[in-house]
Amino acid sequence: MVLLASVPEGLVTNALAALGIDTERLARTLDEGRAGGPRPARHSTPEIRAEIEETRAEKDSAIEAREFERAANLRDHERRLTNKARDADGGRLQNGALLAKVRAHLGLDEH
Repeated sequence: MVLLASVPEGLVTNALAALGIDTERLARTLDEGRAGGPRPARHSTPEIRAEIEETRAEKDSAIEAREFERAANLRDHERRLTNKARDADGGRLQNGALLAKVRAHLGLDEH
């Protein structure tokens, strides 16, 4: 479903939007969760953190400009950078923690 939610103007994207869920924010939350948190951990270099933030801003601008191929390339670059930062910091959220973060983002109860 997450993959389908990334298809612009797709059925799942539109359904989530109708429920008031920001699919771009959802994608960022998932990327952050896979990378170990909303920002690279404290041991990664300031240069890597700055490049991640710059790439993220460029990606968001490309999405707003509907330059989806460019945005996808920037997303991939951002992932490589966050993985590099995570590897430098040596950590990753466990699947349960990632799921809890996504559920909280979507406003779902923890039944």
